[in-house]
Amino acid sequence: MNVPIKDIKPNVEIIDYNFYIFLFVVFIVVLVSIFLGYKLYKKFKTPNPKKLLIKKLKELDYSNPKKVAYNFAPIAKNLINENNKELFELIENELQKYKYKPNVPPIDEKIKEMIKEFIRLCDES
Repeated sequence: MNVPIKDIKPNVEIIDYNFYIFLFVVFIVVLVSIFLGYKLYKKFKTPNPKKLLIKKLKELDYSNPKKVAYNFAPIAKNLINENNKELFELIENELQKYKYKPNVPPIDEKIKEMIKEFIRLCDES
């Protein structure tokens, strides 16, 4: 009865990919978590009030000089520091001629440039 069996083959090693699949799933979950965390952070982050005021100043419509004259001072007063105080006062004095009159000329390019310089100074500090 010591006859060798010929139809039975030796064991074949089966390659197990479960560990690699697990690592891939963990990687995807981490990426999705980071993405969702970033989105939630952006959604609930409190905006910087200084940046909001600077944005309002940048959005001033220079085609309407009265609106610029009346809206510049209340917004810009919150942004004044020692670097731009003199420039603010100069702009405020220049804008006085656009207030309290029914018909006003368009804003001078010089005043527009001064306002843009004021915004740049506020943005840097």
